[in-house]
Amino acid sequence: MGRILRLGALFILLAQGMVLGQQMTQEKFGRNRIQYKEFKWRYLSSDNFDVYFYDGGGKIAKEVIEYLENEFDRLTDMIDYPPYSKTKVFLYNSVSDLQQSNVGINEGTFTPGGETQFVKPYIEIANPGSVEALKEELIYKVASLMVNEMLFGGNLKDMFQSAILLNLPAWFINGASLYVARGWSIEMDDYIRDYINVKRPQKLNRLNGQEAALAGQSVWNFIAQKYGKSNIGNILNYTRIIRNEEKSITITLGITIEQFLYEWQNFYIDIDRQVDENYVASDKETRLEPSKKNRRAIIHEHVKLNQTGTKLAFTKNNNGRYGVVVRDLNSGKETDVLTGGYKVINQEIDYNMPIMDWANDSTLGIIHAKRGMLTLTLYDINTQSKLPRKLRRFDQVKSMDFSENGRLLIVSGVVNGRNDLFLLSTRRDRTKRLTNDLHDDLYPAFVPGTNTFVFSSNRVSDTLNAKVESFEDIGNNMNLFFFNLDTTKNLLKRVTNTVSVDTRPIPRNADRIYYLSDQKGIRNVFSYSISEGVYEQVTNYEHSIKSFDIDFSKGAITYISNASGRDYIYYDENFDYQRQILL
Repeated sequence: MGRILRLGALFILLAQGMVLGQQMTQEKFGRNRIQYKEFKWRYLSSDNFDVYFYDGGGKIAKEVIEYLENEFDRLTDMIDYPPYSKTKVFLYNSVSDLQQSNVGINEGTFTPGGETQFVKPYIEIANPGSVEALKEELIYKVASLMVNEMLFGGNLKDMFQSAILLNLPAWFINGASLYVARGWSIEMDDYIRDYINVKRPQKLNRLNGQEAALAGQSVWNFIAQKYGKSNIGNILNYTRIIRNEEKSITITLGITIEQFLYEWQNFYIDIDRQVDENYVASDKETRLEPSKKNRRAIIHEHVKLNQTGTKLAFTKNNNGRYGVVVRDLNSGKETDVLTGGYKVINQEIDYNMPIMDWANDSTLGIIHAKRGMLTLTLYDINTQSKLPRKLRRFDQVKSMDFSENGRLLIVSGVVNGRNDLFLLSTRRDRTKRLTNDLHDDLYPAFVPGTNTFVFSSNRVSDTLNAKVESFEDIGNNMNLFFFNLDTTKNLLKRVTNTVSVDTRPIPRNADRIYYLSDQKGIRNVFSYSISEGVYEQVTNYEHSIKSFDIDFSKGAITYISNASGRDYIYYDENFDYQRQILL
């Protein structure tokens, strides 16, 4: 007992020294990270939030603060905890901007009353470039802050008490925040089915990082599904009081922790059994080296085949250090055509960048960030020459596609916080805006032999630039639409009309579109016939596909899929893209 008191006194003296030192300092901007722009912060204020923004973020900041206020009661009811102070939200136009910021680098913060704030009442959000992704990120980070403040407290007294008595595993805290933000998700479903299939899975308390968050999300999802969402707040509150997550679960649900874990595992075993009856594993023999084992957990996001199907380009990202690789499919030789970025620790990473598409059979177009500026680089694989062009207008570019002759480039870009479609000339410095509203417009792709392109959007109307008042009016479903560049009408043509997320369209011709859809719970390849108005499922892989491309002339498919927490690139040269799978 005496030892604990002496340690406690030492802790308080050290903390008081920290407070005295911190009250003499202010946040130093531009001191610790390389900055290519100056952030002139302004803010909007509401009852529960202060949203800070800078040039280019004013419009989206208004939507963000309104959305957070509308979601505040739902969040506090689910967690069963209202925060004691306003939450400050720092909103960045892109991940690249966030990586330059020094907000929060000086670890200590303080209040005028002199108490050190260990759980800081602010969050940093990089606009991910789509409304749905931004809403998820906002809810996740606000929920995470609330859960941490609830369990650990916000001032020195609470922190000191919690540091001695409360040691909660990552799955419990991060999983709760992830579930509040997303509920059930495809990523969680893929991960937990892999987890329960391991002969000796790692114990929950030993997981960390994204694995801990996904496993925890599955636990909270199970609790909500079987015992009701109201028990989420009950378990969190009991944990705050009795300082033990296992006892809190036992008291709230009325079963032993062993019985609870048994029920949780069997819940997902039953789901996995249903998947096994209707889905197949990807053929490991079609995995490409060096991603075949991927021991370093490299993230792969995009794959693209050239026009003749002889070259495969793909992206890789190792904790922020990215590259674009071109693989010769005949010889197997791989060439790094572009590298950039740098490895980071405890910082957000934009895994979507760089993006790419083939302008012709030997020229690869790549959009990437260089010194804080987006750049379009045309790389000639024969001469190894690079032709760069700065894209000053855009905060982000989410996806791109060249026309058949390579003279036009259509991009899904972010300007002033909003995602829209833009048409660029590859020969002249000209840009034309095609859409201008709050909806997300992603993955545009030209239809061969036409001046029409197809894209994915969460809009419900086929009228261009339809007025949308707020985030609340934006739905979760993503459907496919046609846009005719030659028409003067302000109308689109709807392709799909489902209650699912249909993305990454690849048109074979004006009548047949291939795309990814999660309408069966696992993201697989589907096709849609315009003339018949019918969709068909083409693949039934047990793990969701992140990105894909098809060589229709050779009957080959390449795709990226995640298994056991690792990304793998597949190339199947015996793919029947005309098959129909009935589930």
